[in-house]
Amino acid sequence: MAGLVATTAVIPIQLLIGLNTGESIAPQVLVLIVVGAALTHPIAGIAWRRANLITHDLGINAIDHIRPILSLLWLLPFSFVVVQVDYLIIGTAALITANLLIGFEAEIRWGFKALIIALGTCGAFVYLRDGIYASLGIGETEWIADGYFTWIALSATIFTLLLAFRVASLVSRTNSEESYAFSVFRKLDLLAQRGVISGEVREYVARVDAPQNQADLKEAYTGVRSHIAQVGPMDWADRRMLNDAEWELDTLVRSKQLGVVLGELFALVIFAAMTIAVALLFCPDEDRVFTRFFVDIFAILISAVVVFLTVNVWDLHHERAERQVQQRADYGDYVVRFPDTERRLADLWLSVIVGIAMLVTYTLLMGSKWLGWFGWSG
Repeated sequence: MAGLVATTAVIPIQLLIGLNTGESIAPQVLVLIVVGAALTHPIAGIAWRRANLITHDLGINAIDHIRPILSLLWLLPFSFVVVQVDYLIIGTAALITANLLIGFEAEIRWGFKALIIALGTCGAFVYLRDGIYASLGIGETEWIADGYFTWIALSATIFTLLLAFRVASLVSRTNSEESYAFSVFRKLDLLAQRGVISGEVREYVARVDAPQNQADLKEAYTGVRSHIAQVGPMDWADRRMLNDAEWELDTLVRSKQLGVVLGELFALVIFAAMTIAVALLFCPDEDRVFTRFFVDIFAILISAVVVFLTVNVWDLHHERAERQVQQRADYGDYVVRFPDTERRLADLWLSVIVGIAMLVTYTLLMGSKWLGWFGWSG
């Protein structure tokens, strides 16, 4: 169903592009396309579904990642593809990378995926930048900057200071909250096992550790306090343990209230965008092709790294809001949560190879553009 919807949505777009560029298609060719698709596509779809049903290794879906390459190879003999090697490489790299990032999970964070996507996106823009500006009527003198590296250094320095402050504060607060959360949970869990307090208090503590919003935090905190208020007479040791748990709970809740500072995040995003914009949209006043080659590589790398660091901050915020303990169904006790327990060595190596391949690809493209390595023209 998803494939049908996507294909139907693309048809008018492709038709509009073809009509605007003066293309035409013979009726017999159109009939051949419809009949051929009707005969082959259903069979292939059913076979693909059958393969997924009978296999225990869903890695067979990786075969689909080479579909763009096979499609191009199939169209070449029929002269349906006019090969411009550099554009072909950029498009193929983008398609393969997108498929691999969707199908493989090297880690649960988004930072590495954002880095790979940024390498491809920034690399394509820098390579095609001259042609884009020319099509927009922007002359070369309008995007040549005298203080190119000074602007980048200033913007990147402010971005780095904001990033360091935000990450240091976030990591310190997260570690402190995890420590308090584990301590409160284990103390109240012990009191619940001894019958001093209701066992329902554990779920409220888990909600305090990972609230959906401030209203949920308040509700969970009120639930814990309500159970504590219902505690009856106890000995001195239990009273001391409960008192320590209350103090740590109050500290944890107060820390959760002070977690997100929108001004810091907004300022971080502003200077991240400014650094990327300066690096990608401008270039230094330099005529030597060897220098322009390294400047373009530098623009791609610094932009991709800034994207990665910014997304990594959001990853840290997301991890701070995740639950740290969970109940085991077989034993009924509570243990530390393991959000990522799968062995993804193959996915990890594949992602690293894709990242290196992306970097090498655009290095070769830039080398061809500025140094004439392969005779392609940007």
